[in-house]
Amino acid sequence: NNIIAPLWDDFKAGDSPGSTSSAHGWILSKTVGTEPNRQFVVIFYEIVRGTSDTDYFTFEVILDEATSDITVQYYDVSGNSTANNGIGATVGIENSDGTDGTLIGFNGVPQKVYDGEAIQFIAPPAPTDPIIELSEESSNLGSVLVGESQTHDITITNTGGADLVITDATVAAPFSTTFSGTIAPFGSAVATISFDPTTAGYFNETLTFNIAGAFTGTNTIALTGAAYSSDYVLEDFDGAVFPPTGWSTVDVDGGSAWNPDLSYIDPYSGTVSAEGMGCNNDYLITPLLVLPAGSPFISFWVGQESISYENSFEVMVSTTGTDPADFIQVADFPSTVPPSAGAWTPFTVDLTSYAGQDVHVAFHVYYSESAYYGFGIDDVMMPPVFVPANPPNTLFFSEYMEGSSNNKALEIYNGTDSIAHLNEYQVFQSSNGGGWAYYHIFPDTAELAPGDVWVIVTDTWYPAQAALVADEILSYPGLVFFNGDDARGLVRIADGDTTLIDLIGIPTEDPGSAWPVAGVATGTVEHTLVRKADVIGGNYGDWAMSAGTDAMNSEYIVLPQNTYQFIGAWPVLDFNEPNGNLASATVIAAGDTLDAAIDPDGEIDLFTFALTEDSQVNIHMFISGYSSLDGEIRLLAADSSSLATEDGYGSGGDEDLELILGAGTYYIVAGYYGDVLRASTGEYAISLNAVPYTILPGEDCEHAIVVTPGITTGTVPPMWYSFTPAETGSMTITSDINAQSNDTRVYVYDACGTSYIATDDDGGTGFTSLLAMDVVGGTTYFIEWDDYWDSDPFDWELSFQSGQPDFVVSSMTMSGDTLSVEVTNQGTADSPGYFGTDYHGLFVDNAYLGYVAESGVALAAGASYTYMLSGFNYDNLGVGEHGILFACDVDDDVTESDEMNNTDSITITIDLPPAAPRNLVATAGEGSVDLTWDPAPEESLPAPPVLQIAGATDVKTKNVFDSPEVLAKWARINAEQHADRDALTLGDDCTDPFIVTALPFNET
Repeated sequence: NNIIAPLWDDFKAGDSPGSTSSAHGWILSKTVGTEPNRQFVVIFYEIVRGTSDTDYFTFEVILDEATSDITVQYYDVSGNSTANNGIGATVGIENSDGTDGTLIGFNGVPQKVYDGEAIQFIAPPAPTDPIIELSEESSNLGSVLVGESQTHDITITNTGGADLVITDATVAAPFSTTFSGTIAPFGSAVATISFDPTTAGYFNETLTFNIAGAFTGTNTIALTGAAYSSDYVLEDFDGAVFPPTGWSTVDVDGGSAWNPDLSYIDPYSGTVSAEGMGCNNDYLITPLLVLPAGSPFISFWVGQESISYENSFEVMVSTTGTDPADFIQVADFPSTVPPSAGAWTPFTVDLTSYAGQDVHVAFHVYYSESAYYGFGIDDVMMPPVFVPANPPNTLFFSEYMEGSSNNKALEIYNGTDSIAHLNEYQVFQSSNGGGWAYYHIFPDTAELAPGDVWVIVTDTWYPAQAALVADEILSYPGLVFFNGDDARGLVRIADGDTTLIDLIGIPTEDPGSAWPVAGVATGTVEHTLVRKADVIGGNYGDWAMSAGTDAMNSEYIVLPQNTYQFIGAWPVLDFNEPNGNLASATVIAAGDTLDAAIDPDGEIDLFTFALTEDSQVNIHMFISGYSSLDGEIRLLAADSSSLATEDGYGSGGDEDLELILGAGTYYIVAGYYGDVLRASTGEYAISLNAVPYTILPGEDCEHAIVVTPGITTGTVPPMWYSFTPAETGSMTITSDINAQSNDTRVYVYDACGTSYIATDDDGGTGFTSLLAMDVVGGTTYFIEWDDYWDSDPFDWELSFQSGQPDFVVSSMTMSGDTLSVEVTNQGTADSPGYFGTDYHGLFVDNAYLGYVAESGVALAAGASYTYMLSGFNYDNLGVGEHGILFACDVDDDVTESDEMNNTDSITITIDLPPAAPRNLVATAGEGSVDLTWDPAPEESLPAPPVLQIAGATDVKTKNVFDSPEVLAKWARINAEQHADRDALTLGDDCTDPFIVTALPFNET
């Protein structure tokens, strides 16, 4: 392209005349004459052809300004005697884009090129008429909302020899332009085209520029555009899941598939697009669309990274389903390339032939030339999505609690009319806007009955309440260990589809500390969110709709931090008196038996009673002989928090609740299985009995027995104790005394009614407990020994040591390649260590190398211990100065009186060893001796990537090792699986248990 070839061959030119190198001669250009009769001359003088260093050629090219002619003159092209009969050559010219040219071949007798010969290319006469050229043959003005406008500019160029006079332009509505004017030869002008639709539909019209007089060229352009009504839907793929809710993908060939990763090309808008790079038989399918009458359409943008690699796709329609065999092609786009690398191009497809029907539209990629260059679709504008007349109820988040510390919980409600198998669901998790990264899987056999709730809490969330309402209790870093800026999504994965049902927050957005809810700026942090009672399903990823902007349009009620009493029941109609009017509750006195019936309108029955002293209370719900009601009793405190619930039997079975209560007012809620707040019609009777009860010392936290350091004998769990140290120090609690074998478990609290601050189970020998912790002088600590494993009497010991340890590095010395580090506990208390072992840390050249410890070494007050570390040599560190730093108690396992004096350091210098082979090994064999050695050291060699210092480790372990009995016990724990109760009462009591299978034990 764009070439003048006077003598097309392999020539070389030197840098000066007379050169004898293989490159000879020179090339120069000059301009002669004056405007407008100038000539531009390019001279090739004595240049060398091919590999010859003596066969010289001289010729020139003359470009004539006045005539536009091109002349080639050959002065010496015969060369030496081997070319006396002329030279074969290719001569020609070609325009800039290769669409026009003249080729002349001089390769035969007598058509060769000779000395003194000239070839002239004579330019055609300049045109006398105007010639119109348009910058585009067709233009898509995209998609706009009815009533809005879009404009596009077209460049008009006159390449002729006379003025181009455009009188006006004509085009049918909704397109228009007001362009008119005169364009001089070789001039240009811009015409602005407007697209102003007043009705919805797809439009295809031809615009004509009307020209006065004769002209040549094309004066028409094809215009297309689409106008959508307000019910059209824009899908930008920036939602929480891919494919978006209602969309689906089919990977027919099993290779690359549609996905949201546009790492090779930026999306057209937002942060995500649909990526089809490398696809060769893959479908991206819309939800069911309702095509309006008239001229419906679907428009979209296509982005491609490379102009060199093609992608072929088609748009298809199905009126029957989403199987690839159901689709029929409506538009084909083979071998597409972008106008420039990384460009996005709009496409619009007319769906008029399917007007009035419900259809799925598929984007089918059937060829990608490369799997390494981006290809995607974005901003799909499509007709409205089909919505059932009665949207189905779903599972959804009914309550969210982001309390203080780790008092956090999630509640999921089954709003459907059938049992939900939770192995079809997951909760997706995102942290700080990082996108979905973790996934909570429910127990495989878990089911959720209609109208029931599934409660998930942390392992420190109100233990007494958790025992009543929790279905899953998770340890860190489980699903419910979230902060206010962590999104959670309830997802159903079934039948090949992944559907985001409900969403809290936005997984790809970091809002700072929280998302606003109901006009509360910090709604998702340090608040409890309860879904309003009129919600019937999830938000399908539309968090903004659920969050709302004020208390009226939000789906949530925002309650203060640590509001926990509503967890375990939904809906909540009265946030002071749950789902009923406690003020109008029926009074029941001790000794009464009242006949009642669950109301047919779904309300619950409420009863109230008052106690003037501590009492043993029995509440009995008589159902047998009355009806087939599946009953349930829940007891509420005066503040409406749930104290206890009983649902031990199925339809037609009585319910009985017995517990110790203090003086005060209480409420009984009578309802049906699964949720006392969603009742079923049925007759029953309810009785209340209460007798005075004296709470024994140690029976609960408020009546804890005060102890002092020493051994307490004859403890019968469950039992509570309290200890108040006079000064700060360390406390140790253990049942590992007197060769006992009792299976014990202990909890420590710093106040009644709060989460425990320390616990141990099997930390001592066998199944005994051993717990050591720092305590603060003047603070009362409550110690609970529970009866989870064993209720037999046992003895235990509490020891207290005032003061605190204080570690220092008392010396660091280097001998050879071995470092000796002496650590001293100069504090006033013994170190408990980490499970009986002190762990220190080693740093080399500011890099942390690992722990330094000796199993069982935990320094008593005033004691010292020397650690020996070897390997500080050339092989491990290389030549040069190296800083060695030792840090006592590197993980702060032990609270010290001074935490700032734990480190010491030295600097060592390692020189290059002698330049001789090293590590010589001689191996004697039959008839020979093999010698092997390492090469001599080189100062330039880098230090090894992993330092090998003997005495440092990257793990720390308990000093007490689990016995076979303990391992067997934890295997039994891992085998316990949560199982929902159903109408058959399976698992409700010991007489009718679930049968569970032990899982393989994972020691970690």
